[in-house]
Amino acid sequence: MTFYYLATPYTAHPGGLEIAYTQACEQAAFLISHGIPAFSPIVHSHPIATIGGLPHCDHDLWLRIDEHYMNGARAMIWCELAGHNKSHGMAWESSKFTAHNKRVITMRPWTVPRSIQVLQ
Repeated sequence: MTFYYLATPYTAHPGGLEIAYTQACEQAAFLISHGIPAFSPIVHSHPIATIGGLPHCDHDLWLRIDEHYMNGARAMIWCELAGHNKSHGMAWESSKFTAHNKRVITMRPWTVPRSIQVLQ
């Protein structure tokens, strides 16, 4: 397990899907710039849905796909962007990580959590 799964709000983001996507990109880039390998399902799926004509908000589709990435991740980073406390997807992801005895690490935007280890 060599990466962290970055969970951010999407459909629950009060700014809408494009802002949610942009902020997920920013936070993933921030982590990566600090040497933290982060995978963001929003960064991955939003352009695929947009360009490929897939539904952006089909939780059954995307959460089923995201589960494969969750299985391979070292831990989940719960990023407290606007809407995080109302996000169905983030709550589901968190419950899956907890059920598999994997850590859920809280991250304030633009702040590297102290418990994150830079992976070699």
